[in-house]
Amino acid sequence: IAFQVIHHIRNKADLFANISRSLRNGGYLVMAETLSNMASAIEHPESTTLFVPQAEWAELLARNHLRIVEAVESSQEIANFLHDPDFDQNFTRVTRDLDEVTQKHLHGIHMLGELLKRRLAAYLLFTVTKGESMDVDTIRRVNLERLGARVSYDATYSAVTKGPYALPPPPGAQALQDAASAASTFA
Repeated sequence: IAFQVIHHIRNKADLFANISRSLRNGGYLVMAETLSNMASAIEHPESTTLFVPQAEWAELLARNHLRIVEAVESSQEIANFLHDPDFDQNFTRVTRDLDEVTQKHLHGIHMLGELLKRRLAAYLLFTVTKGESMDVDTIRRVNLERLGARVSYDATYSAVTKGPYALPPPPGAQALQDAASAASTFA
């Protein structure tokens, strides 16, 4: 489980390599993480934040045989949660006894809400699995498809309230099964 930590780690290549080494084939990683919706990264040194573009995520995961099973889009829900119409006044009151470094770091959370509201960044809930039977190019393609066909938070929430296993198969699930079957034939 990784909850809002990966964007603080600059060397994501080594991070995902380490995760892959630690995860069994068929094992799962669940993450809540923010990605850049732009072609370039979004960096905020004061809060040690580096949101990398989605294509880079797809590549980093694929190189380590990590395939996105599902990506749940929750950007607007998180943006609404972070919204405070009296932010400046409340921030000053709450952080007045904190050092400048901590204040800058905490201010980054408000900035995240603004990025999400403007759709410059995406807050996603991921389920990722390790699959060594598929080639890197196929995993990259699947990862990009999953990032492009995110499941809405509303759909996920509605499905969860109906009970276990209520989620529909992710887009392209049959094609993925076919690719895995073909790969195992040659193994």
